[in-house]
This record gives sequence, C-alpha cells and structure tokens, in this order.
Amino acid sequence: MDRLFFEKEIYADCEGGRVFALCYVPEGKGPFPTIVLAHGFAGSYRDNLNCAERYVKEGFAVCSLDFRGGSPESRSGGDTRRMSVITEKADMLAVFERVLEEDFADKDRMILWGESLGGFVAALCAAELKERAAAAVLFYPAFMVQDEGKRLYGSREAVDMTNRRDLMELGPCFYTDVWDLDIYGEIGKYEGPVLLLHGTEDDLVPPVYSRKALAAYKDAELTMIEGAGHGFYDKTGELADRITADFLKRRLNIA
Repeated sequence: MDRLFFEKEIYADCEGGRVFALCYVPEGKGPFPTIVLAHGFAGSYRDNLNCAERYVKEGFAVCSLDFRGGSPESRSGGDTRRMSVITEKADMLAVFERVLEEDFADKDRMILWGESLGGFVAALCAAELKERAAAAVLFYPAFMVQDEGKRLYGSREAVDMTNRRDLMELGPCFYTDVWDLDIYGEIGKYEGPVLLLHGTEDDLVPPVYSRKALAAYKDAELTMIEGAGHGFYDKTGELADRITADFLKRRLNIA
C-alpha cells in the first residue's frame, strides 16, 4: 500500500550550527496543521517516526527534529557535553521558525510536541512563543531534571562532568542551566491548550511532575495511561497517539 505522505528533510540555522528535522507531509492540498516533535534524552528524530506516521494519517504535517548534542549520533551534530534543556529550547525554536517557511505549514495551527526531556523543552518553547503555538502536547515531561541535579550535587558549584545513566557524557550545563529556573512559573506563561500524558507506573519521571504542571497551566488536560512506564510502546503508544490526535482536532477545530 502506498503511503499517503511524502518526506522532506530541512535544516534550521541556530547559534552557528544547523538543526536537522525530517518532515512527513500529507499528500493533497495544504496548508496542514503542523506538529513539531522533540525527542527525549539520548534519543533522535527517528524515535518518534511511528508517532509521526500516525499523525500524518490524521491530516497533520509532522516535523521530527534532532537536537544538537542530543545524542552522539545526532544528525545535527553538536557536543553532548554542551547540551541542556536551554540549548535544546533554542534548537526547537529555530526549527519552529524554519517550518513556518514551508508552504505545507498552517501558520495558525502550529503545535509543539515533546517526550520526556523533549517535553520539558516543548513546554519552555510554548511559554516563549505564547499564542504563536496553537497547542502543546507533553508526553511524561522530564520536569524532574532540576531536582535530580540538586539531589546528585547539592550545590550548583559542585556540578561537574557526568555520564547520566551511562548513556552519554554531559557537561555541567546540563544541570546548572536549570538550577535556579522557576519551572512551573515559567511554563505557566503559556495560556493555550496543553495535553499531558503520563504512565501510572513511570518510575523515571514520577507522575507527580505532570500533576504539578497541570496545576500550573490555565488550560490543560492530564491523561494517565494505566500500567505504562516511562515511554509508550505498542498498544499504549497507539492509545496515546489516538488521544493526542483527538485532543488536537477537538481543541483546534480540525475536521
């Protein structure tokens, strides 16, 4: 069966570097509501292409980005030791602006989507973009990074090079960039619709962090996925993506 979408690679210029994204665009006449996808810690743009394929079948254009330094294999290059939520925020904002140059993108229905660390990033981007972002979707957002850093080091001055969960080498900025951030005060500046999804059995990012975010937002919904851990796979992934598509269609008046 032929796919009813085509692929397009794009690059966004950001702080002397380039950020790669792969876009899935529905066949037919646009523009289309467009989702910018952000992967999690040590991931890549490839991680969410299954989500992208589901969303594009629902009529959304989707652009999955690769953070600079987001992993040693990132197509955007970059040094993992210089990566943090703040550098990833700059990357996602750059891709957002770059996507707006594409004819397929509906500039009034641009959506930010992130999982885990990418969820933290997407939330910060939404707070900066405000009404320019039509909605935000946050899968088990990793708002615990700040607490993790303080638990590991005790003081900002003590933070040094680390290898988080034996996945990749990180520089001090990974924790120091968010050390004093008022996370919930900052993300709460976004007043558009927000969908939070979290697994009931997530022991990496406990659900309490999404519940705190729910209280910080003016217009948010939280769906708990029963039995899911940190990550939605197979049937739970299909369920989460169905909930996401239904939410966006309902809140953005998409037929």
